[in-house]
Amino acid sequence: MKVWYFTHRGKVRQNNEDALLVGKEVIRREVMEEPAFKEMEGRLFVVADGLGGHAKGEIASYEVLRVLSELEPFDEKSLHDALWKAKETLLDYVKKEPSAFGLGTALAGVILGDKDIIVFNVGDCRVYLKKDGDFVKVSRDHTLVEDLIIAGKISEEDARFHPQRHILTSAILGDYSDFELYTKRIPKKETALLICSDGFWEEFSKEEMRFFASLEEPVDAIFQALKEKPQRDNVSFIYLKL
Repeated sequence: MKVWYFTHRGKVRQNNEDALLVGKEVIRREVMEEPAFKEMEGRLFVVADGLGGHAKGEIASYEVLRVLSELEPFDEKSLHDALWKAKETLLDYVKKEPSAFGLGTALAGVILGDKDIIVFNVGDCRVYLKKDGDFVKVSRDHTLVEDLIIAGKISEEDARFHPQRHILTSAILGDYSDFELYTKRIPKKETALLICSDGFWEEFSKEEMRFFASLEEPVDAIFQALKEKPQRDNVSFIYLKL
């Protein structure tokens, strides 16, 4: 399997609240000059986006991925239990550092099985499947805007610029609230998956995503296009070619 990954604070933010989980390795950096590449056999890949505007979002994204890096077995129940454990870790941190009240993270990822793939997310990080010449979203945003899309009131393209697009309906927070975990199983085939933060997917139109999907290996084209974007948020992605 070929794996590319990239994380960057962007052109506006002062720090990077995103983090990546690539196999067992948690990756947290302010700036990457270019996407990293490796060939590896891993089961778990996750992008976490520490909540912007919240206290110590970079701590939340790192701690949640640190807990997930120990996930086993690789199934939905274990994933849900691990996220609860991660949530309790954040709550313990807030009890010691009350100024961090409200810290949390959104995340999205995949668990690669022998015959299928578990797609999952909490919040507005996404997973796309490369299929039929396009990148098809297979995760489900936990946002007010996603609810409007499902209700047929706005289009997916409208969501990129909607004034309420950043209002989450679920996240992993360091408090006593519950969270909604979306999971979906898809067949494991010779294909590709793109996992990304909202700072990534908000930059690209459906036409641009379709163009990237037309390429055999689109990571360089994605990276070159990113350089020309405003990058108002942290930008992170993992690209898997199975």
